[in-house]
Amino acid sequence: MRRSVVTLLLSFSLAGIGELVAQSGHGGMGYCAIGVQQVVGERFRQQLREAGYGELRPQMWSIGGGGAGWIGRVLVGGEGYWLLEQTAMGSRGHVRFGGSWGMATVGYGVPVWKHARVLLLGAIGGGGLVIRLWQPRELSFGSLLQEPTGSTTLTTGGWLAQVSLGIDAWLGHGWFLGVRVGYLQPLGWGGLALEDQALADAPQLKLQGISVRFTLGGGTPWERIYARDGQHGGRGS
Repeated sequence: MRRSVVTLLLSFSLAGIGELVAQSGHGGMGYCAIGVQQVVGERFRQQLREAGYGELRPQMWSIGGGGAGWIGRVLVGGEGYWLLEQTAMGSRGHVRFGGSWGMATVGYGVPVWKHARVLLLGAIGGGGLVIRLWQPRELSFGSLLQEPTGSTTLTTGGWLAQVSLGIDAWLGHGWFLGVRVGYLQPLGWGGLALEDQALADAPQLKLQGISVRFTLGGGTPWERIYARDGQHGGRGS
């Protein structure tokens, strides 16, 4: 989980670098995003279900955002996302599941209509997932001191790479609305661990798969970004 915090900070630092690029006169943008991210771990979910902790979904809502600076048609920036925590409850107890990740992003944008552009994006970073298991029990303070119990927190994480394709529609007055469809691929993803101690027989659980996100943001009018190569995007109004 510490890796995910570091990479989130790195991604927003790169977003800040993108803002500096924008201030240098090349152009820039910032955006918020919400969408759905796939999480791979069918055997993990099956074992939780069979143990009486309820059912977790393989798709999770994600929310976040980022920023980037434009140098001609090339963008450089960063972005970060959180998985909205999902909770499941069964006969034995309940589980809470969430996570986060951050990535450095580079891309290429092409204006295709007067008020639209297509983006090809690549990113690399890292993230982590957190699973909390809890069993309801009646405890006294004395018994708790003798045998601490309650919730158990498991973590996993690693490096990530992503490729995505997007399209933005210029709304005018500095605003744009977009959609991104991508694939997130883990690189050297670790196994489940309890307080940094690896669990030898633990099933795999990792951020991997297709993502779909909708973005809303603002930035430099496209006619200024693409003016240098003679291609004009949407018109700022």
